[in-house]
Amino acid sequence: MFGGPDGLRRLMSQDQMRPQSLGRTLARFGGYFSRFVPTLAVVSVLVVVSTWGQVLTPELVGQAVDCYIAKPVAGAFGGATLAQQAAAGSASRCWYGADLSQLSTGAKLAHWLGWQHVFVATAELEKMSPDAAIAGLGQLVLLSIAVFASISALTGLLFFAMARAGQHVLRDIRVDLFAHLHRLSIGYYSEHEVGDLMSRITNDTEAIGQAFSFALVNVLGGILLIGWISYKMLAASFAYALLSLAVVPVMAVTTVWFSNQARRAFRISRAELGSVNAELQESISAVREVQAFNRADENLDSFRATNAANRDANVRAVAFTSALAPALEALGYLALAIVAAGGGWLLLNGEELLGASVSLGLIITFIGYSQRFNQPIQQIAVLWTNIQSAIAGGERIFQLLDEKPSIMDRPGARTMPTLKGEVAFDNVSAEYTTGTPVLRNVSFNAKAGQTIAIVGPTGAGKNDHY
Repeated sequence: MFGGPDGLRRLMSQDQMRPQSLGRTLARFGGYFSRFVPTLAVVSVLVVVSTWGQVLTPELVGQAVDCYIAKPVAGAFGGATLAQQAAAGSASRCWYGADLSQLSTGAKLAHWLGWQHVFVATAELEKMSPDAAIAGLGQLVLLSIAVFASISALTGLLFFAMARAGQHVLRDIRVDLFAHLHRLSIGYYSEHEVGDLMSRITNDTEAIGQAFSFALVNVLGGILLIGWISYKMLAASFAYALLSLAVVPVMAVTTVWFSNQARRAFRISRAELGSVNAELQESISAVREVQAFNRADENLDSFRATNAANRDANVRAVAFTSALAPALEALGYLALAIVAAGGGWLLLNGEELLGASVSLGLIITFIGYSQRFNQPIQQIAVLWTNIQSAIAGGERIFQLLDEKPSIMDRPGARTMPTLKGEVAFDNVSAEYTTGTPVLRNVSFNAKAGQTIAIVGPTGAGKNDHY
């Protein structure tokens, strides 16, 4: 399943690695974003405004239905008059316009724009003329179009701003990695595969770039949207909101469990991808030796095992991702069914839920809220796996950045000047891996202008003299 015994051993050893904690990894990412605080502040404001627009639109649709399309009539809700319904808070959710302090943000916006037809006095609902109804409905439609257009423009702007900051951070991380790799001692490269290091610089940083350019904004905006919609639903009808949100705990548990599994799977996947790149790099760079010693078949078998381990790790990660989205989608449809069926039954039978009744506009508003509520949950579930992959990549990158050179300059060390004249090796020994010397007790003199030839078989340490 994991590419043979060797593949299973690799996975077990990788699973035992001690990754950076989530909080520490995010804190180190925050250090890279510190110089983009103004950009992040602008993005935060745009996310809030964009989310407000998404919350407002279902309210506008509910207003249109209750006030102008399916106006309530006397005798509805158990025979109460419209004035009694308004006094009891159980009539249509029209903006009655009596007190601005009692209006929602959307109603205040319409009032600020001077759209007086949107505000319908309680006493005028029953005798509203068709022209007045059309005028009020038209203004709500125009307001909805303006909100949709504004949301689209702001969303594009915030994604551009975040992507720009993310690409700058990605550049800084790659530069730091490149510089750090040149500071590490030569012995480090004898113990670590070059292909795995290349994977950290390319694949892991690319996953981070995708997360910060797209996924992070969607996840944070989705969390804000979920909280805002929950507040609006509870404020509109506490009992009906509790009924509508009944499946949310199940969604939360499902999301947390799948996310934890996906994070572990993606960590293994990232490590296995590094092994694939390492084996490719070694085989291709040494293709002459492979062909000369007829090692092609052995190398192919080894690569098949490594590639199979990478495949199995990716299949496991994708399995969690593929299962989560349909599960949340099914729960989302269940939530819509509860909102429509429960609200419809209460409306048609004139029943109350914990002392509160509903209107057709409120049902439609809650359906819109539920759709907007379910969409970010599904989106977060899918994009969270991208963020988990980026966090796993970040752990690997910061683990590399935390590596210390085994050979350090002494405090106050001076830069070596340009050397001229005689060069002498006096009983010099060197090793990259402890206990495996590459030079042992080498002594010779090279006088100024003299040419010295260093000869020996492959692996004897000729290049190490330099």
